Amino acid sequence: MTITFEHTDATIRSLEQKFVPERAKGAKPAVIGITLSGKGGGDWHLAIADGTAQVHTGIAEKPGATIKASASDFLAMLNGELDGTRAFMTGKVRASGNLRLLTQFGEWFAL
Repeated sequence: MTITFEHTDATIRSLEQKFVPERAKGAKPAVIGITLSGKGGGDWHLAIADGTAQVHTGIAEKPGATIKASASDFLAMLNGELDGTRAFMTGKVRASGNLRLLTQFGEWFAL
């Protein structure tokens, strides 16, 4: 399958439905930036607040953390084909900001 921006966008937007509010109970509002390179790449940010997750296109003004990866690697992580920790350790995914927030990110969604 050829990865297009539309495919990547739809997959990232599906995180809104995969968010499990009970798993994020007690968490402070957070914004996570997602910057993807290559085919299907672009910029998004995910805002978690008041028991909801909302995906927005574009770069967040002040994200608590940012994930950078190729679109294909990020989609593979979301689809369970690539382990996020291994991807980070091997440099396929780069992260900046509050790394604890990124650890929680994986726990908040039914992926």
